[in-house]
Order: sequence, then C-alpha cells, then structure tokens
Amino acid sequence: MKLTCPECTQHFSVPDNAIGPKGRKLRCSKCGHQWHQTLEMLAQQKAPKPEPAALPAAAESAPADSGEEEVVPFGRFGSGEADPDAEPDPAGTDEEEDQEGVFGAPPIPRGRMPLSRPPKTRSKRLIAIAASVILVVTLGILFGARGSLVAAWPPIDRLYATIGLGVPVIGEDLVIQNVAAWRKTDGSIELLIIKGEIRNPTEQMQTVPTLAGKLTGTQGDIMQEWLFRAENQVMLPGEKTDFEYELPQPGADAAEVTVTFSERALGGGLGY
Repeated sequence: MKLTCPECTQHFSVPDNAIGPKGRKLRCSKCGHQWHQTLEMLAQQKAPKPEPAALPAAAESAPADSGEEEVVPFGRFGSGEADPDAEPDPAGTDEEEDQEGVFGAPPIPRGRMPLSRPPKTRSKRLIAIAASVILVVTLGILFGARGSLVAAWPPIDRLYATIGLGVPVIGEDLVIQNVAAWRKTDGSIELLIIKGEIRNPTEQMQTVPTLAGKLTGTQGDIMQEWLFRAENQVMLPGEKTDFEYELPQPGADAAEVTVTFSERALGGGLGY
C-alpha cells in the first residue's frame, strides 16, 4: 500500500499489513511530520478525484504530468531495503506490536527510555581504596596511641579490653601486700617508715617496676610523693620480695600512705 505524508505529500510504499485496524503513529522521514495513520484515511486518499478540464491542443502534445511524485520506498524494512511487491505477512496482521522498527523513520516511541551509561567502576574502586587507607591509618593511630588515649580518658580502656587490645597496666601481674607505715624519731629528725611485700603469683619470671609512694593528709590533700625500688628487681614464679622506705619530716597532718607501681624511671639520689 501507499502512504502520503499530510505535510509534505511525500509518498511511501509499505506492506499491506503495516497499518492495523487501530492505525498507528508515523513520522515522515523527509520532513519529520508526525501523524496517526488509519485505514479510513487511506480510503479517503483512494477516493476518485474530479477529472481536470481539457487542455488546449498545444498542451496535449506536451508530456502529461500525472500529478504523482516518484514513489520513494521507506529507507529500511527489517534489516534490508523495502520491497513494495513482497507478499504481506498474514501472521502479523492484527499484531501492531510486531510492526515497530520496519520504517525508515521509526514510529513515535510510547515512552522515553533513559540512555544507558557505563558503570563508574574506576570511581568506585578509588573510593574503596581511599576508605581502606583511612581505616588502616585510623586503626594504626588507635592501636599505637592507646596508652595516651587511656591516660587522657580512662573509660576508653574498656573498649580496648572488649576487642582484646586492652592497655597493659604496669605491674599488673604482681601483687603489693602487707604495707605498713609508722613514725620514728632519729635524734631530732622525725621519720615515716614504710614497709611491705611484692609477690609474683604467676608462673613466669617478672621484672619489678619502680615503686611510687604517696602521703595524703587528713583533708585528702597530697603532702609528698616519691619513687623507690624494691629489694629485688627480678622475681621468680611464686617468689616474694620486700621493700622499705624512710620518709623524713612527714608532717603532723600525715594520715595515709599509698604504694603503687610507676612507669617513671627512678632518678639518682632517690629510693632505697
């Protein structure tokens, strides 16, 4: 069958089954005009036209102009050129969906389809690498500076202990026990004598850290602090060692003595 563009009157040859009972939307490949083609419109186009008036004799000798332009087939039919003389496919007469894509200018699409874009794999890979680097650096800081972090904020030690990275406490495997303190006068000098024991309850040999003494007054204020050493610096499993320190001029308000382990090194001239 032949179709004519209502806008530019361009003619096209299409298979007879190209226009279904409901018609279809077309686009002219020449001028781009869009219209809804129906079988009724084809019937109107095929209606006989009134014969033109007789021309003078001189005009009759001239080549007759049929009024029809050259029939231009659609640019594509399937994967090849249009074949106006081909037999129509009876199987697709009533299936309008099978006719899309047969024209040089395809029918108007029913919906706008988004253009597919290649996945941004490179950007995702860079983001993943950057996140991994940040995670490793953060974990390194948290692990390497855990001692400083716990000292600044002691409650965070619970978090480290939960994940098995608790901050080791100096002398945590040793026990300070039997601490006693009393005043003593040596001539005109009053002394505070502090004695006690350190026990190694583990099955490994332990190094005894520096000891730190603290004297607190009746109001809870710290009166004096000092460092000293135990009698033995290395202890075998289950072994005990003694410590003793003489503090001069403790003061009348001295009320309590505390002995703990210290990470600080003992300076010269201090200790026992």
